Amino acid sequence: MTTLASVLSNEEERRLVESVGGKFAAYLRFTPGARCTRFVPIPGESAHRYPNESVVSDLAIFWTLFGEIYEILGSKIQTVGADARLSNILWQVIDDPTGPGQFWTSSGGSFQVETRRGVQEFASLARTLRNGYAHFHWHYDDLSATDYWNSMGWDTANAPGHFDLSSRGSGGYLAYIVDGTPPLHGATFWATKSLRILVAKYVLVRWHLYRFIRVLLDGTDDNLFDR
Repeated sequence: MTTLASVLSNEEERRLVESVGGKFAAYLRFTPGARCTRFVPIPGESAHRYPNESVVSDLAIFWTLFGEIYEILGSKIQTVGADARLSNILWQVIDDPTGPGQFWTSSGGSFQVETRRGVQEFASLARTLRNGYAHFHWHYDDLSATDYWNSMGWDTANAPGHFDLSSRGSGGYLAYIVDGTPPLHGATFWATKSLRILVAKYVLVRWHLYRFIRVLLDGTDDNLFDR
């Protein structure tokens, strides 16, 4: 179980292997086959598309299991951040070259793209993924950022100019996963303390969450989505 095994208690390791690992394996056994196709070739092209049913069903499981991992590890999530292989996989949610990923953070009165990749920044990224999903601060649809904000009831009028909501169009089912110090109210969205916004394609969130869980549990990194 990567370098994390050396700092886990017996109970933590048992919960990861039996609870998370058991659910993960059961889902993967349940979903193979034509009725659960994860990608569909586009006729006449070398490309393919991911059906919404495939993306949403996988996200629901992988994201939930990631949240369970986060709860089991607690403060030890920073130890994961010190494991280069695991931390690099999770950073690929935004660093993947096929998607316009960003991680915006606010601190000390500034709101900017996070470019550092240290242990503290990893913990912030993991917390945003976990809390954003658990608190329903995300929406699955192919929307422009302005329409996404409106669908969530978040304030658009006071968005920082450098975040530039109006230039963020639709295409590729882009996620804006949000977390910050509660409460998060739509009318005062931009005043939320420690506001964090993870921008990534949902297919990349799905793919790299799968990889993260797989490597954490058994060290392997095979491609579920090539079949």
